[in-house]
Formats: sequence, structure tokens, C-alpha cells
Amino acid sequence: MIDIMGRTPHAETLRDLIILRSELGDKPFLICRDVTLSYARAHIQSNKVANRLIEHGIGKGDVVATLMYNSVEQAVIWFACAKIGAIYAALNVSLVKDDLCYSLNDTNAKLFVVDEELSTAFVAAEPELTVTPTVFVLGDIAVVDGALPFEDLLGSDETLPEVNIAAADPMCIVYTGGSTSMPKGVLVSHLYYIAAAIRYGDIAEAGQEDVHFANSHFFHIGGQQFAITGPLYHGMTGIMEKWFSASNYWNTIQKYGVTIIDPLGTMMAVLLRAPKSNSDKDHKVRIGVGIAAGQVRRDLRDEFEERFGTPMMEVYSMTELGVLICSERTFDRRLGSCGRPHGWAEILIVDE
Repeated sequence: MIDIMGRTPHAETLRDLIILRSELGDKPFLICRDVTLSYARAHIQSNKVANRLIEHGIGKGDVVATLMYNSVEQAVIWFACAKIGAIYAALNVSLVKDDLCYSLNDTNAKLFVVDEELSTAFVAAEPELTVTPTVFVLGDIAVVDGALPFEDLLGSDETLPEVNIAAADPMCIVYTGGSTSMPKGVLVSHLYYIAAAIRYGDIAEAGQEDVHFANSHFFHIGGQQFAITGPLYHGMTGIMEKWFSASNYWNTIQKYGVTIIDPLGTMMAVLLRAPKSNSDKDHKVRIGVGIAAGQVRRDLRDEFEERFGTPMMEVYSMTELGVLICSERTFDRRLGSCGRPHGWAEILIVDE
């Protein structure tokens, strides 16, 4: 196996980054719900799916949407899109009929993959859809009329498709939370993810031996960048579960030797409610990022750090910008601050 761990990858697209990092071979890239996807398999499997997508008429600029829980299959679908210039759109698994109908119509997806256990929401929305994607189900296909099994996407052709993709080409549609109205889709490029991965490495001081336990989802920019593109860029391992679980949180961290975490402020508050234990610092976590302390009392971070022995770096950003536009560093922190832009953005505060 070629040792490229210490080198900064020369890649401006996710396609090129996946190809480059495939040289890491059997090293775990993503462990999701106890299923491991190696760097080599991520490359090979995404080539297979990419070629099958082409057979189903998916080309550069076409949208592939998913309604799926966190899984290694999600990563493979995303990477397959990256290989052929298609646009990946992961939808919030909490969406129900009207919101799901709106979001899926908004994507204009030509192909859609849904988990069996989320199919009820899709079936309810289907009569109101204006898009007519080819539907694949991960699980029992009987739950959706006319659906195809996800396994059909795993073709036999491992050849890398020949497609010209530029850094500015669209890669994903990421939907905001829709707290003020319907979810809003943000079209983001390949370079968007590369830049965010570089920022991630700066704030987390990421290295080849790090393991990041991400608490978000594929449909959220935090999950995409903390569990997938950040670790991919730096040759690390990402860990994901189906949901955040306070009761299993530290068990997962100990099980996989996690070194980087990203609990939100509200998650930190829940973790602090557990009875104190002599094993509270029995882990390898050395840093946390993206805590959103504005959601909770300001001194909660200090309490979390003191109890669990983990410095937590506050950040600020939004989906349109990518994560970590403003961030603290281990050497530059202040209570109540979300950090500095560190050359990544120009900040202007204005009145009406």
C-alpha cells in the first residue's frame, strides 16, 4: 500500500480525491452502524454504481436523490455521483408527506433511493409528485410499487467512467432546515467540499491517525463534512450511527478509539445529565468542533471540558458557506465567541 497519509492531496474535485485516497487500500474510511467501508472498496463500489447510473440514463448534471438513514450505501451513492458529474441530494429522513413532496419535486431527481423503513413517507407523497424518478429501495422492494432493488445498482463493471469534471461543477443539493418555510436547497460545488475539508484540518489539527465520530446525518452539511469529506481529505476514519444516542455515546467513542467529536450544545447538555463516573475521561478524544454554544448557557462548554477532559472549539457558519467559516483554535479561544474567519471569509455586521 502506498503511504500518502502525510501528503496534502492535490485534488480539486471529490472525484479526484476519492481516486487518490483509494491508495489507502483496506484502511477503514467509514464505519457506519458497525459496517465498515474501506478506502479501496469506496472507490470500487462507487465505480460500479456510477456505471449502473449511466445505464439508467443518469449523466452529468442529473440529480440522484435519497431518503435514507446513515449508511455506507449512502456514501457509495454520493461517490458514484461524484464520479460522473451527477448531483447528489440527500433528503431529511424526518420529512413527511407535504415537505417530502416539495423537496423531492424541487430536486427534479431522475433517480431516487429510499430505505424500506422510510418508504411509507414516500408512498404518501408519491401521488402529488411532479417528478417521476426511477425508484430503488434498500430492503424489501414490495413496499413501493414498481421499485427496483438497491442491489441492482451494484453492477459488475469496476471501470472508472470517463467524465470531465471541474472544481466549480455542482456536486450536491443540501437542504436547510426549513424553520421559516419549506426547506431551501443549496447547490454546492466540488470545491466547496475541498475547501471545507482544508478548514476542518486546520481547526481539528487533523492527522493520519485521527478517528472522527460525527453526530449528524448525510442530509446535513455537518454530517457530510465531518464524517465524509473531512476524513476523506485527511486520510482518516469517520464514524456514524443511525441517531445520536446519549446512552451509547461514550461506548462508541471507546470502541473505535475516537479522537475527534462534534456534539452540538444541546447534545452536550444531555451528556452532562448522566451520573458522573470515574471513567468519564477514559477515552482518546483530544478535541471537539462545532458545538453551537449559542443554543445553551455559555458556561456549559467549560463544564463539559472539565468533566470529560476534551477541549471544545466553537464555530459559526451556514449551509450556503460550508462549515467552519469562523472558528476557534486551541491557541485562540474566548468564552462566548465563535472564533475568527482565519482568512476564509470577510465579515460585515450591518444594521437595517
